[in-house]
Amino acid sequence: MPKINNIGESTPTLIAHPSREALASDATTRILDVIEHVLTERTVAHVSLTGGTMGIATLHAWAQSPRVKDIDWSRVHFWFSDERFVPERDPDRNDGQAIEALLADLVDLGFPVENAHRMGPSDVMIDVEAAAEHYAYEMRNFAGSAEPVRVEMPEGASELPLAGGHGGSASQQSGGGCGCGGCGCGGSDIWPVPIFDVTLLGMGPDGHIASLFPNRQQVLLGTGLPEDPVDGAKAVTVMVKDSPKPPSERVSVTLPVINNSRHIFFLITGGDKQDATTRLLKGAQVPAEDITANMLLETPAIGARGQKQTLIFATEESLA
Repeated sequence: MPKINNIGESTPTLIAHPSREALASDATTRILDVIEHVLTERTVAHVSLTGGTMGIATLHAWAQSPRVKDIDWSRVHFWFSDERFVPERDPDRNDGQAIEALLADLVDLGFPVENAHRMGPSDVMIDVEAAAEHYAYEMRNFAGSAEPVRVEMPEGASELPLAGGHGGSASQQSGGGCGCGGCGCGGSDIWPVPIFDVTLLGMGPDGHIASLFPNRQQVLLGTGLPEDPVDGAKAVTVMVKDSPKPPSERVSVTLPVINNSRHIFFLITGGDKQDATTRLLKGAQVPAEDITANMLLETPAIGARGQKQTLIFATEESLA
């Protein structure tokens, strides 16, 4: 049986907490541990953020940690695993909530605003497909050479500034497209996105992560499984036009991009998550090479595994 492209070999581990406050505090400690360690070994750290109740609560705890004053935030880049395709100042946007909870405070500590890599809003991008393609280009820009460059804007995209980064040109990073539209396929031999040092993920009551929802073909994009709708092409982002959870239009990274992470931390709370958490923990016992398309379609979260570590932080109310 083929293995999911880019899936990590780490075994997911449950860490239960009695309250959301305890979970947020513990997750913050471990996130900062990872960032501090990375910055002793490499020039920059890449962190992928999530929205949702527990995700934003964790960012608030992060902002309040006294340790934030000891980190060189100019060397940290923040990304987002998904975003609602709504106007820039819409309160539903994950990036706006993250700015309010954490990033605005980090700016006062030397964090450059251009290091926050935001997905294009509906009042800047011409449509959701352009937003998906634009974010795929920006991630590829950081996956190539060490010289800052700007990539060519995708057709139909408005002039949303790209952060300068460790990028190759568009021609270096993008190969033949898959033809599916809006998936952000690349063509390099390695996965054409940054290696995230830590990725934070929430999970919905249905088991979705980012904007990869159950029983949608977007879950399988780029996985390389026989059911993969793009036949193993390196799909980086996907547009979602019919999300079962409003708003209907969204941009999401694909499962292989999520798995391009050294550490993946799930942040789960809420009694309505019990069934999904039970399925996730059951799936955690399945070897990576035995995860099937049907398992992913039922519970997309099962397919997220970090290259080094996968931790499932969950409050007791979310556990059956």
